[in-house]
Amino acid sequence: SPLGSLPYKILACPIRHGAHHVAGLLVLAKPAAAQDFDVRQARIMEMMTRRIAYVLQNAYDPSTSLLTRPAFEQRALGTLSTFGTDAQHCVAYADVDRLHVVNENHGMHVGDEVIQRAAETLRAHLPPNVIAARISGDRFALFFPQTSLHGAQTFVEGLCREVAKVSLTHEA
Repeated sequence: SPLGSLPYKILACPIRHGAHHVAGLLVLAKPAAAQDFDVRQARIMEMMTRRIAYVLQNAYDPSTSLLTRPAFEQRALGTLSTFGTDAQHCVAYADVDRLHVVNENHGMHVGDEVIQRAAETLRAHLPPNVIAARISGDRFALFFPQTSLHGAQTFVEGLCREVAKVSLTHEA
């Protein structure tokens, strides 16, 4: 084999997000000298990958990889329950301006690409403690735990500047 001899026996199952998109791979490995994987172990792996795919499907938007609205609400509520009543939190709401104009003039596929590029920019600049979601269509929400209004506003203004820099090349 071109990889040479691997010192492990490997059982791998794809984790699907949507009908055709493979979001990851669940891998089980054991020493090469161990017994082969049996049917029971293969079935357990298949069940685990289906469970992971179910969580992905319900928690993450497939086109932006951001949280879905229900997952966002659940995480925000979970975060709120860990802090005292005097903690300050912020929520920001954003949508893509004039997306309907892009959709009408260039097609929905270009509008979808605009949403995806905005989400990419958001993910690239998102601080680790901030929770972000695509709550519907072209609408996004951000939850800033233990953050002042000024801190959240500064981040959002910077994010808007970054999204404005995104260029989209489209052939007519």
